[in-house]
Amino acid sequence: MKTADVIVIGAGVIGCNAAYQLAKRGMKVLLLDRAGAPGGTSGTTAGHVTVQQRAAGAFRDLTMTSFALMKELAKELDTDFEYIQTGGLIVAENETERELLKQFVAIQSAHLPMSFLEAQELRAAEPFLSETLVGASFCPLDGYLNPMLLCRALCRGIIRQGGTVRLKTVVTGIVCDQGVAVGVATSEGQLSSQDVVLAAGVWTPDLAATVGFDLPIIARKGQLLVTEPVGRMLNSLVHHAVTIPFAAIGIPTPEDFSNPMAHRRHLRYMKQARSGIFAGRVYIGSTSEFCGFDRAATPEALSTLAHYATEIVPALARVRLLRAWAGLRPRSKDGKFKVGRVPGVPHLYVATGHDSAGVLYSAVTGMYLAQTIAGEQPLADLSMFAPVAGTQSDVRKN
Repeated sequence: MKTADVIVIGAGVIGCNAAYQLAKRGMKVLLLDRAGAPGGTSGTTAGHVTVQQRAAGAFRDLTMTSFALMKELAKELDTDFEYIQTGGLIVAENETERELLKQFVAIQSAHLPMSFLEAQELRAAEPFLSETLVGASFCPLDGYLNPMLLCRALCRGIIRQGGTVRLKTVVTGIVCDQGVAVGVATSEGQLSSQDVVLAAGVWTPDLAATVGFDLPIIARKGQLLVTEPVGRMLNSLVHHAVTIPFAAIGIPTPEDFSNPMAHRRHLRYMKQARSGIFAGRVYIGSTSEFCGFDRAATPEALSTLAHYATEIVPALARVRLLRAWAGLRPRSKDGKFKVGRVPGVPHLYVATGHDSAGVLYSAVTGMYLAQTIAGEQPLADLSMFAPVAGTQSDVRKN
């Protein structure tokens, strides 16, 4: 007997969005996760929802679609998941970065509401930022949300629509009948369905391997710090200029600037929560490490993050740190997330590889999966993100 129309594995922002949209379409949905909601990656992310770094094309279009869907969810769900468009700054520390950012704004402002802030304007907008900063780009659309609240609100929505959420259930593999996915094997027995969605983040490749599909996704570790609540020090999200792929956008860059390893200490971000139980806390992230499934925080990385934070906001030197942790982001070789039907395995779908942009693209990914499974015309074309076979060693070469 069929347990559900669709089984979704993974109660992170991707899986919860997909299950919610499927349930809204009248399907009998079963959402599974071996832990809780949110799942492993979503519970450790800072929740950024930003657009200004996205070059023209598919990624920017999908970002704008996600913005619209997030606003719809904020109206539909019964919980404020703290989606706030605070605005985002990308700061420059020297004249090279300043000139690159000015060119960047000139290109991006043709499609986005962006401006360049000179040093004096930047200090007026963000008085706690270091006086060594010489300018910044600004986009009012950038912001963040609380992934934990979003996942829990979506789970309640799934249940209201007649679906089922079953946590603390370990999925050990995909069950097939003559090569067709017909359910999953779990720690509590076999569950059957018409369709199966794998949205288990960095653990998705292990499940895909049970049907012989080698998904080229590996874990990228990111460590974060959070401070005690303090008075307002940051109004906007803050990133550094080296996070922008200027060359890919068509802006010539100095040879040393094009080497991200030379600027690794500035591949960081900061935000200060405005609302909710975490209001006033400053979040400082993050590292980029490939060390398997190790989620331990390390003194060296945390020292680097703390040093960066006090360089950008000197007043933080007098603020106590409350907590440090690490999350695992699913990274693909080509930088494109993987969503859609698994080749050669009918009725099996996958959604992973979003790296650090899982929250950003969660709504559009979930909608695409639901519309595809329901036989509707998807509102966004994600064919360029279709899953392809590869090896995890391929990702490490990137």
